[in-house]
This record gives sequence, structure tokens and C-alpha cells, in this order.
Amino acid sequence: MERRSTRLKSQTHTASREDEEASGSDYEMLEDAPVLEKKKPQRKVQKRKKTEDTESNTDGKPPVKKVRGKRGMLKELFEMPLDILFEIFGQLEPIDLLHLARTTKDLRAILMKRSSISVWKSARSKIIDLPSCPDDLSEPQYAELAFGRRCFCCQRNVSSNILSWELRMRICSKCVLNSEKFTTCYRPDCPYQLQSLLPSIEVNDKKVLSTGRPTTYYPTELIASWASEYANAGSGEGQTTWTATKIDERTKMLSHAKACARWVANVEAAQEIEKAKAIEHRQAIILERIKKLGWADELTKMTQREQDNLLTDPPIAKACRKDITVKVLDSLDDHLVDFMVRVKNKRVKEERKNLLKERVTLLDEVITNCGSTQPHDFMLPNIPELFLHPLVKDIILNTPTTRTFTLEDLNVVTESFSDICLELKLKTEKKLFDYVVEACGSKQDFDPSTVLGLATTTFSCSGCCDVLRPPRVLVHRCARDTRFGAHYSLRDTEDNDLQTIADMCNRQCAWNSTGAIQYKPETYDTIADVVRMCGLDPTTTTAQAMDNANFIFECLDCNDLRRGRCTMAWTSVVSHQVEHAKTKGGASARPTLVLLKEEEAVRVRERLAEDRERKRSEYYFNGFRCGHCKETSGLVSLTDHLENVHGIAEPTDKDIVQVLDYDHTFAIFRLWPPRRKHKH
Repeated sequence: MERRSTRLKSQTHTASREDEEASGSDYEMLEDAPVLEKKKPQRKVQKRKKTEDTESNTDGKPPVKKVRGKRGMLKELFEMPLDILFEIFGQLEPIDLLHLARTTKDLRAILMKRSSISVWKSARSKIIDLPSCPDDLSEPQYAELAFGRRCFCCQRNVSSNILSWELRMRICSKCVLNSEKFTTCYRPDCPYQLQSLLPSIEVNDKKVLSTGRPTTYYPTELIASWASEYANAGSGEGQTTWTATKIDERTKMLSHAKACARWVANVEAAQEIEKAKAIEHRQAIILERIKKLGWADELTKMTQREQDNLLTDPPIAKACRKDITVKVLDSLDDHLVDFMVRVKNKRVKEERKNLLKERVTLLDEVITNCGSTQPHDFMLPNIPELFLHPLVKDIILNTPTTRTFTLEDLNVVTESFSDICLELKLKTEKKLFDYVVEACGSKQDFDPSTVLGLATTTFSCSGCCDVLRPPRVLVHRCARDTRFGAHYSLRDTEDNDLQTIADMCNRQCAWNSTGAIQYKPETYDTIADVVRMCGLDPTTTTAQAMDNANFIFECLDCNDLRRGRCTMAWTSVVSHQVEHAKTKGGASARPTLVLLKEEEAVRVRERLAEDRERKRSEYYFNGFRCGHCKETSGLVSLTDHLENVHGIAEPTDKDIVQVLDYDHTFAIFRLWPPRRKHKH
């Protein structure tokens, strides 16, 4: 049974023959009269399932179709006079007229008459600065070109397409890449004057092109059309006339295309301005919301950059793309509070950092001024260590910020500087004692008052790999530098302060904050064996006693037939063990040591003394310091310095003192002749 629509009036308005001719004229809809030949897509016929009502209907009448909404609201529209209809339609814009003409055949018949051109012109006049309709397009075609979304090739409605004013076309990306419709290279069989006027499309969208480089496309059908027209124009004057006509035609089209491109650019710029104003208004609403949440004071303290970061934060920026409603604001509350909390924490941290920078630098002057009056072996604290003292920290952090912080505020620190340094030294010695007990507490009972003086109390540095003994270990550089050691992490506010101070003071840190200083049980075992070889008790023998005895040892494993026997003082045993482990089979390999006989030990002591004096006199040796001006150098250089600068011709031990943090132990001595063989 034939289906009929009941949406139109029973007596339809049919167009006259004049109207039918008008619908095929220059004012016809663009999709029905394309610039280039287009194929209409075939509509796929959908099968409809038969319902029970259809099957049960036996009276021969068509079934009643269910429709949505109310019918017949505009049934009187076509009975109005045309001048009233045109007055109403004239209030619309061109794109609205296009949509209206596509609703019913009756409206299409009305809007596609020649007599309706005034309606289209009136609608176009409402678009500010839109160039006039060109001669080669009708008003509906021009409206579709300027405002439509349909691809002129495949007739699909796409969200984004490529507009070419030169070609008078809108093309989707799929059709642009169709080699049958567009080509990237051409050789038109026409005069060279027209080659630069051939319309083209330049595509620079990376989503369309795989190469990402701008590419120019030319319509293959138009190229073939020009070549055919040029060939059919005849030779001589005919082709010349055709060429002149084409050049004039294309020149006008290019001029109009440029005007349209400028109009599009102006419209897009105006839209961006309106969009920016709308976003700015919505951002102001969000800022007011933040103030109502109790963050008005924090907003005033934010820098312009921080406010920009707030407004460009992804959730906030996303919300500003649409109208701000109460529901949107409610959903943003938690995020806004979290953001402002982070901003406040960052500001407080920055203010504390600036406060430390302003005040902590004065501690360096206190250390320099007070340290100049202390003896050479006095343990001077660095800036982080002095800052961590409760008295100093209280002055630095709790002095009101309403006035300028000066050295006078640190007078109490200057007055008690010696006591503070002694307190810090005892604290460091307590840490060293704890290291010893933790590593070897099960081997013997250590006395806190004597343990640091024992010969077995030797520490290692993971930064420089030196073997350290008191007092050098108390002032060792690696123990006060964040670049050395196994760890240096920030765990609380105090550590943040120390990190700030470290950045200010060339990576300085409190003693052994990095864990560079270690006490190893294997070192204790090695020194204990050495002490027992000498017939002494490792639990009571001091390092001073071993220095006075000046025992000499030999490593049998390192005997060399070409270089001699490997001999050393007791202070070099641990360093030799480290080197021995590297060359003789790993950390578990211990050297075979024997105590050298006295007659051979005398020879070794003399030669070691010679080597020691020779090295101390070298130009690059910096193990000594001037007792008057802190100049560091070797013995010869410092002797000349004292005579030339301080007028001291015969310096004493008070004039030349050893630098505490310097390795004054010396390498092994090769005793000759070597052993031919040895028994383990």
C-alpha cells in the first residue's frame, strides 16, 4: 500500500510553471546547482517492521501515523500575503533562510522565486561588512558558501571543512585527499597567463596531512574543463579572446575572494574578542566565589603570575568555556580551596625562605669575627650548625619582621660563641660514640670519655674514601657538604630551612647530615689485630701511644721482586687494606701483615721521614696554615710568607700549624731487597 504523508494540507500549494523555471535559475539552492558537477548520495532505504496494527487493518485505509508534538501550528502560514511573508523572512539571516527553504517544498518554492531576491538581500545586509554577492553566484549559493557546513563534493554535513573563496567551494578533508577530484601537481593545456590564476586550496592542517607540511591542491575537473574550452576556442583570435575573458573573470573572482577572506578574518577576530570578554567575566565570577570561600586576603597577596596560573588551571579554564551556574560553582569549591591552600603554603614557604636569606647571612660574619680569636685547632661551626642551636634559631626566626635585622640582634650569640661551639663539639662527639657502639658494641664496652682516643677508633668517608681520625673527623669537609654522602632528604620544616641555607651557603649542611661519615666493623678488626701484633690491648691502647711507638709493618702479599717490600706505619694500614681489597680479590680479602724487626724498622722510619718532609715542602702541598693570617701552603712557601709578610725569620709551631682537615699520613715505603718468598 502506498504511504502518504499527512503533515501537509490536504490541498497542497503547487508552484506555477514560472516558479518552476525560477527554481532552476541562478537563484536555485546551491546543492541543486553546484559550481562543479556533484553526485547526490543515494539514501539508504530502511526496512520497517510491520506492527500488529498494520497487519490487523483490513478496511483498506492507511494506518494512523503517530507524530510528536502538535500539528498544524503553521497551517495558516501559506495563506498570508507574500509581502507579509517577505517582511517576516527579511528579519532572518541567510543561514536561517537556507534552513527554512529545506523544511518543506512550499517554503522552497517561495524562497527560490526570482521575486524573493529582496528577502535574501535583506538577510545578507544584516551581516556586517559581508562583501556583496558576486555575479557568478546566486544569493542562496553565496549564503551556502559563506555560512553552510555541507561539503560541495560529497554533500555531507561535517563539523569542520575547508573553505575556498577562489573555488567557491567548501570541501571536507576526505574529498581533498581524493585523487580523482583534486591533484597536487598539474600541467594545464592553456596559456601561462592563466596558470597563476588557477583556483587552488592550500591545506596546512596536520590532522589532514600525514606530512604536516602545507600542500596545495588543484581541482582536476576544472583543469580538464579549461583545457577543453581552450582547445574548442579555435586557434589564433578565438583562443586569445577566451584567454582575455578568463583572465578578467578570474581577476574579479580573486578580488572578491580576498575581500571575503578579510571579512572572515575580521569576524574571527571579533569572535575571539567576544569570547575573551565572556571568559573574563566568568573568571571574575570565580574570583568572587574564592573571596566568599574566605580567601580574599590570600588573593590580594597573589602575584599576577599566580593569578594567571589560577585562571588557567585546567578545571577552572574548562568551567570558563561555558556559562557559570550555581551548580558549576558548587562543583568547583573543593578544587578552589585545594588550589588556594597550595598557593598559601608556597607563599609562606617563600616568605620564610626570604627571611632566612636576609638574616642567616649575618651568621657568617659572626663566625668569621669570633673565629679569628680562637686557636687553630678550635672546632668552628658552619652556618647550618650555628643556625640549629636553639638560641640562634629563636633569634633568627622569632625576631619581629617589622624592623630591620642587624648584627646587634646577634650580640647574645657573639657573647656566648665559645660556649655554643663547645656544646656543638660535644654533640658531634656523642654522635661519633654512638656510631662506634652501634657497629662494635657487642665486641667490648666503650667508655664515652676515652673511646675517641683509642687506636681502634677510625672512621671512613664515603665521599672522598679517606680514613679519618679525631680531630679531623670533627671538621671534615665531606661531612658538611650536601654533595657527599649516602642521603640528604627533606622530611619536615626544619629540613626545608636547612635546604634553603644549603643553597645560600655553597651546599653547606650540619655535620654528617648526609651520612658520609661511617664506622665499619672490619676497620675495627684490622686495627685491633695490628695492636695485638705489637703486644698491646686494643681495648685500652690509644692512638697517641701507637704514634709514640711508631711501629712499622710489612704486607707480605704486596712484596714485589722489582719494587721491593711493602712497608708502612700503623696509620697507613687501613688505607692499604682498602687498596689491597681493590687489587687482590674484593672487600673480603685482608692483607697479610707482620711486624717489622727493629733494625729494619729504623731504616724505614728514616726513609718515611725523608719522604714526609719532601712532600710537605712541595709547592702544591696545603697541609699547613699560617698562624697569623690563615694562609695555607707547604713548609717552604709558608716560611717565606712569614718572613716577607709578618717579619718572622724563624717560625715556631705557633706560626705554622697543621690544617686539621688534611691527610697527613703518607704512603708505603718500598724496602730493598725484596723477599724471595714468604710463608702465610
